[in-house]
Amino acid sequence: MELYDTRWIGPEPLLRGLHRQGLPIVDDHEEARMRGNADKDGVPRTQPGGVQGRPGVTAPGSPYLRPDWDYRIWEFNANHRQLLIRCDYATGGIELDRSEVWFGNVSFMVLAPIIRGLHLRRPNESEVARLQAAHGQEKINWAYVWLLNEAGTHFVSSGRPSWREGRRPIEAPSFFAGHPWPERPEDNTGSI
Repeated sequence: MELYDTRWIGPEPLLRGLHRQGLPIVDDHEEARMRGNADKDGVPRTQPGGVQGRPGVTAPGSPYLRPDWDYRIWEFNANHRQLLIRCDYATGGIELDRSEVWFGNVSFMVLAPIIRGLHLRRPNESEVARLQAAHGQEKINWAYVWLLNEAGTHFVSSGRPSWREGRRPIEAPSFFAGHPWPERPEDNTGSI
C-alpha cells in the first residue's frame, strides 16, 4: 500500500479528492509514528537546526543540509532559467516550517520530482568524475554544479543557490516572490 502524506500534498480540496478516490491519507502524527520521528504521544519531533544552535543558520559557503526534509520541485521557469524547490514541514498549528532553495541561470539539471533529504553542496573530485562519466563533459560546466542529495545522484548546474526558511501558511506565496526580506525577525536566509 502506498501512503500519501498530507503535509506534502497541499490544500484541503485536493485531500478530499484523494479520499474520494479511495487513496489512504496519513496525517502528520500517524506519519511521524511510522517513520519513528514522534515522541511517546505521537507528536512529530522538530527538525534539527543549523550551526550555532539556531535553526537554519549556516556559515557562508558551507553546505545547506536538511537531511530529514523532503523537497519538491515547486517551480521551473524555462524562459528565465530559474528553479525553485520547496519543503513545507508540518510541526503542528496553522503555519508550517517552510524551506525554499532558488537556483538562477540553470543550464542543466538531473533530479527527481521529490528529493528525500537535502544535502546541497559542491561535488568532490570523485563525484565530478562519476557524474562526467554518466552525463558527459560537453554539456555541463562542472565549476557550477550543485549536488542536492547525499548520494550525489541529483544535481543542478546553475549560479550560486540561495535559501530561505520561516513559518508560513501553506497557501502563502514563495519567499522569493519579490516582497521585502526578511518579513519576520525569525526568518533565516543564506547562499552557498
